[in-house]
Amino acid sequence: MSNDSKDELTLRIGEKLAAARIACGLTQTRAAKAVGTSQSCISAIEHGKKQNVNMVIALIKLYGASYDEVFGEVGKSSQSKAVSRSDEGSQLLSELIKDSGIKGLETQTDMAVKICTYMLLRKLYAENPHNSQKLFELDTAQTMERCVKFLSAQPYGLDRLLGSAGRKVNRLEVSVGKNPELRAFIKECEHILLACT
Repeated sequence: MSNDSKDELTLRIGEKLAAARIACGLTQTRAAKAVGTSQSCISAIEHGKKQNVNMVIALIKLYGASYDEVFGEVGKSSQSKAVSRSDEGSQLLSELIKDSGIKGLETQTDMAVKICTYMLLRKLYAENPHNSQKLFELDTAQTMERCVKFLSAQPYGLDRLLGSAGRKVNRLEVSVGKNPELRAFIKECEHILLACT
């Protein structure tokens, strides 16, 4: 997804949030106070100048809007691209490690991907009050703390695996033909990380 597409997406979500705020009769100042932020932050989100997923979710709840109302048409145009980009990332990761011959590498990376997916699944599942939380054994705070701890330890676990692999690390590569996809995936991920302020 190009930066222009992302900027347009952010702007359209902001516009829909502004419409939902106005529809429920709140000013930016009152909305900001209700969700614990500043009026300038609300303005920046509404004008597509700032991305903050947690704040968008808080505003949707405050306004009593539906996710479909805010993300509806916007989400549909980009949903298939987002899913394919995610699948593409998984395929790139699989290609990188498939012929490595490094014992435990596939298991280690698979666990990290599963935990990232679990964190997102749990967060989104919990948003619908009709979904049963009995599905989960661990409480939310404990789970998130454990997930962050697990993911923080991953680079060190990989360092140990790769350190013991010796020359096999030379097999960790993505085919030259996949370079455009690899560059696009990395660029998109770094854009997401830079937007997290």
